Amino acid sequence: HLLLGSSGATVVRAESAAASGVAPEPAHAAAPAAHAVPAAMKDLERVHILETLAKVGGSRKKAVEALGISERTLRYKLKQYKDEGYL
Repeated sequence: HLLLGSSGATVVRAESAAASGVAPEPAHAAAPAAHAVPAAMKDLERVHILETLAKVGGSRKKAVEALGISERTLRYKLKQYKDEGYL
């Protein structure tokens, strides 16, 4: 059996891990909090969409082309931002 440390850099045979005192880390130890990443990604997405919209002078058609998303997705996102108080 091989054990992989959370940094991804340490590979140790299970037999030598026991002999050297290296304890395997729980699988969840390296994982970030479940709510932290999505919130940060949502913020990043919102900023990117709104900045792109501003760069194209508010043109939704140009914004969807630049962003590579559908007009429907942009409408949905803008409504969501309005409902959340960002617009």
